[in-house]
Amino acid sequence: MSRLIVELTGNRDVCGRLTLLDDAGKPVCGPFATAARSSDVLAAANGNRQRASQQRYGDTPTGRYVVRHLFKSSKRNGFPPSWFGPNGIIVIEGISGNAALAEANGRFHFLICGGELSPNGELRSTAGGLRIENDAMGALFPAMMEDPCTSCEIVERDRIVDNRIVFLDRTCSWQDPIVLPGFPPRHGLKARKSRQLGAAGFGGAMMLAMTVSFVTETTSPVKASMLQARPSHAWGGAETGQFLPTASIMDRHFVKLAYGTAPPTRSAVELNMDNFVNYMDEKSVDASTHKCGAACRDGLKAGGLDVSGHPKNAGDYGPFLENLGASAVSHTNSDTPPADYKQEKGDIAVFQVTTARPNGHVEVWDGKRWISDFKQNNYSPYQKNIPPSTIYRFPKKK
Repeated sequence: MSRLIVELTGNRDVCGRLTLLDDAGKPVCGPFATAARSSDVLAAANGNRQRASQQRYGDTPTGRYVVRHLFKSSKRNGFPPSWFGPNGIIVIEGISGNAALAEANGRFHFLICGGELSPNGELRSTAGGLRIENDAMGALFPAMMEDPCTSCEIVERDRIVDNRIVFLDRTCSWQDPIVLPGFPPRHGLKARKSRQLGAAGFGGAMMLAMTVSFVTETTSPVKASMLQARPSHAWGGAETGQFLPTASIMDRHFVKLAYGTAPPTRSAVELNMDNFVNYMDEKSVDASTHKCGAACRDGLKAGGLDVSGHPKNAGDYGPFLENLGASAVSHTNSDTPPADYKQEKGDIAVFQVTTARPNGHVEVWDGKRWISDFKQNNYSPYQKNIPPSTIYRFPKKK
């Protein structure tokens, strides 16, 4: 079975390198310069100013992964080639080491992709995924299509020759984890055979949707008291939880035995769309009061949802809405709507944080126009000189 090896240094301001090896360990293609750095703006906006790799919006975590999906980028599926490159996208999922700990905190998968270079020809930072040049992906993607069972390992080295600088892209507006196009939801209860866990020896286990569990890949005993096991609220709850080992065992390697595959929803209560939109219509005024987040939140509450633990800034509402049951249906970065997106009553647009709008922005489509705390006559997701946004939608009542 072929495998990907990604070598990085502790300094993520510089590129590492990615190589595809065959089952004999010989290079198939690469090494390719690889950016594994998160966007400072995204990380800070989501409470991870240090870009900690085990927390959402941090740098790419080290550890072992398995390749889960390969798909083509297009505007229709929300992955425009300008952002992600024209030669395909690879999705990897963590199974051990820091990658598994990151998964326990909500980082369910990462992308390996291309995308436009910076004006100086540098690879751009992302929301924590891996970026290589388009030509490199043009060689890597077809090679991996021939062997879709590829595994991946991301390691740190003391030094890598000929490092390139990573361009710090302040315009990146990806979600972490990013919503994947057309794949079955990961929160189903279908069982599947686990991956071979090496020294841990649990290759015959079956995995269901459940809480994260770990074993150590070491013969040394580990006491239960050595672990901090707290529920993760990384999806926008009242606090940011963790599932991290204490400092005394940070050097040990953990392997997932079973894991939850979707963020926990707060309740099974459905949103009353009419109450939500009507409340916002009634409360919206003619000019901005700079309280768009509060307006959306109060509207959701009027629609019957529990909005406790909401984020402070409107630009951070994405994970919060997903926790309430909404899903991302479109990503905007131009003044032309994607051909497969049609506005529906109750759609919520969350705009990324910018220098001009350090708190971001959120607004709702009421069926006729975009509204927030005021009537949005000149600020819509598809308008020139407007920051990128993600549009979320709650499911319709059955």
